[in-house]
Amino acid sequence: MATRRKKNALRLNIARIVFAPFWRILETIPEADCYVQGIAIKPKHRVAGIGSLLMRDIEARAKAKGASRLSLDVSAKNEGAKRLYKRLGMEECSNWPNTRLLPTVLVRMAKNL
Repeated sequence: MATRRKKNALRLNIARIVFAPFWRILETIPEADCYVQGIAIKPKHRVAGIGSLLMRDIEARAKAKGASRLSLDVSAKNEGAKRLYKRLGMEECSNWPNTRLLPTVLVRMAKNL
């Protein structure tokens, strides 16, 4: 039984280490924000306007729920997604990690509602 507890504790510690960056990101989302955790469109459908349609629907739902801002994190390398979000009125508001020693991995984009 003690060996099992030690294994579970080890697994929990490993999970904490692996997911720590994601928790730090999620902890920086203001309470009044509607945070979009993820959106993905298959490459062959990206020019059809599906992403814009989804984001407009998400924005309408966020407004209906009383959110004051819409925010999301996007890969710093995903130029297509960043262009889409900018066209929809979102602006880059922060980078992660926020250090000169490491390259930017994620860009937080937001829009006041």
